[in-house]
Amino acid sequence: MNILELPEEDRPREKLLNLGANTMSDAELIALILSSGGKGQSALELSQSLIKEAGTLAELLNFPIQKLVSHKNLGEAKAVKISAVRELATRYNNKNKSIVRISAPGDAYEYIKSSLSGKETEHLYLIALNARNTIINKSLISVGTVNETLIHPREIIKVAVMNNAVSIILVHNHPSGEPYPSTEDIKVTHRLENACKLVGIGFTDHIIVCDSSYSSMRAQNLLGGGENN
Repeated sequence: MNILELPEEDRPREKLLNLGANTMSDAELIALILSSGGKGQSALELSQSLIKEAGTLAELLNFPIQKLVSHKNLGEAKAVKISAVRELATRYNNKNKSIVRISAPGDAYEYIKSSLSGKETEHLYLIALNARNTIINKSLISVGTVNETLIHPREIIKVAVMNNAVSIILVHNHPSGEPYPSTEDIKVTHRLENACKLVGIGFTDHIIVCDSSYSSMRAQNLLGGGENN
């Protein structure tokens, strides 16, 4: 159904003007941002399908820009709008939330666990830290299959540099419930650690998360030098 076919009070723009933004659904707000729909879809229908596909609004906003651009019903212009909303939300939250400082692997686990809880595929996050080990930002880097996370060193370095990170922590989940790094996890992590050294970014830890437990590669002496952090 075209938005113009909806009763006026149900159209996103009119609803915001008459009732306020707090009365609107996530899909209605995204529809306002997108302005127009895709092939055979109104902006509202497109927004509803995007959120359904992602699972939640938060996951949609965490999609990498490359994934958004390549979406069949989005294209570059709409993908950029969603990415801009995410960045605005991140900046607003960073200015209005308590400072989170990472002094041990458990701190990172407590910070990230809600983002990974219940995920049925592997999700890889990068936590950017400043010189005082305070969190600057959290970025979803990739979403893999049931037992595989897609880790690209170039993407890791790019996101770290964009966030002006002094050091980083990588976190990914194991849907299998086994919180220990695989042989491949260790191999890829060593490659990433070396890539970070080349550009002067500290590689603090790589943490494997399950719904109720986690393991730290740093604490297991699986990173260069083996120091506990």
